[in-house]
Amino acid sequence: MYSCAIPMDTWGVVAAVRSPKEASAFSVPAVQAFMPDKWKQMDVEIEWGYEPSRAPLAYDGHLEVYDGRLGQHQALGGSKGTKITGSAT
Repeated sequence: MYSCAIPMDTWGVVAAVRSPKEASAFSVPAVQAFMPDKWKQMDVEIEWGYEPSRAPLAYDGHLEVYDGRLGQHQALGGSKGTKITGSAT
């Protein structure tokens, strides 16, 4: 097990091994990164199908988050046709 402090603000970590073996010969390392920063919360509104001519169309989809976490999500107030069917759909 190795532990090191990274003295700068960074989001990328690369684990590399120099060897004549193919990469598939190595197991995938487990990496944990801890930092004192707090997550910045933000509210996001996603709207589609609001034009009357496009409202009857299907707008199925899911939410993905990069470098963050998806919190509570719900249909916008007054929405009659929007259904939340899963943790991200």
